[in-house]
Amino acid sequence: MPAQLPQELLDIIIGHVHNKPTLQSCALTSSRLRTPSQRGLFSSFRISLAIPYRVANDRFLQFTRFAGYVKTLTVVFPSGLSPAAAAADVSALRSLLDRLERVRQCTLDSAGWALSPTIWGSPFCATILDFIQRQNLLELHIRSIIDIPCETLAAFFCATPMLGLHNASVICNWVLPQSEYPDVKAEHLRLTGCGMVLDALQQGPFAPLTANVRRMWTTMGTYNRTFKFAPGLAARLEYLRVDWPSAPEQPMDPTELFAALRTLDLSPRSFDRDVKPAQVAIFAPLFSCTTTALAEIRFSYSLGKNVFRKYFHTDTLEAVAAALEKCPGTPRISWYISVEGSKSRREHQLMKFTALLQAGLPCVHEQGRLYVQNRAFADDWSDSVTTP
Repeated sequence: MPAQLPQELLDIIIGHVHNKPTLQSCALTSSRLRTPSQRGLFSSFRISLAIPYRVANDRFLQFTRFAGYVKTLTVVFPSGLSPAAAAADVSALRSLLDRLERVRQCTLDSAGWALSPTIWGSPFCATILDFIQRQNLLELHIRSIIDIPCETLAAFFCATPMLGLHNASVICNWVLPQSEYPDVKAEHLRLTGCGMVLDALQQGPFAPLTANVRRMWTTMGTYNRTFKFAPGLAARLEYLRVDWPSAPEQPMDPTELFAALRTLDLSPRSFDRDVKPAQVAIFAPLFSCTTTALAEIRFSYSLGKNVFRKYFHTDTLEAVAAALEKCPGTPRISWYISVEGSKSRREHQLMKFTALLQAGLPCVHEQGRLYVQNRAFADDWSDSVTTP
């Protein structure tokens, strides 16, 4: 009788498959593959008024174990959501959410539509907020939701250690008393296009919301305001990633010392253009506000899939070297390069790019501080917020 792979090993193998058609085929192939395949198929779930809650709830009632497989949940607030529509089928929504007990990542998305203030106090939103607070979430993302009440914003900071706010805004017509804050969990904060949120966090009573933040991911557009909204935030950060556009409009102007910063990750948001010297020079003031605690400066860049081109001109690397001289310490200078194409082409491009960096940054290279690695560009928390 041929030896069979242990079920635990099969579970691990199928756990690395993320293609749904493949998982569907595996689920029909063998009874031993059915459960791990279904676990992958139902790992994410999307809730929208376009899909009646009763229908989705009935599906989970028919296959009870499926609800336990859901790890990622997306709740979509459709356009033109009225209080009447939000109140419909609340019991079915509550019954559905009660079955999702193992959600670790949740996203609330309204596609940029404003929600009526009465909706935030409706049973619809109350049910969703209660679900978020009851779950042991690892990540919470708020996308394109505008006019968020201040008390709801505080609830987001208290719901998860990783909070992402993307093109969101908040109503700042009143201030929540500091004494009413529950325990704040947010340790990782990502901000993208959230000017009004930053305005709210500048208010003194909201400072405790960022008291535990140690890792931040922001964009060049929000940088200058980011480190002014909460006193002492810059001094507490251990990891900072800044995504910057191909043509930054203003230089960085930090006003505080990054006393605890150990990793600085700089990632251009336009990967198919040359990086100009002026774009690198904007980081010099940021480097000068670090200390000897800074262990690594990362540059993330994509070379694309075409034939190798000289992405960095000589004067660009001279600007990099001049900016690095502003660092009080001697951190490792890491270049995480995303190279596409065949294996031989990737190796060839990486070799030529490494030689270019070694020639352009001779002092860093001679000191043994230059490090180059081919690695996919990270656009999520998994790789960007690891502790140095």
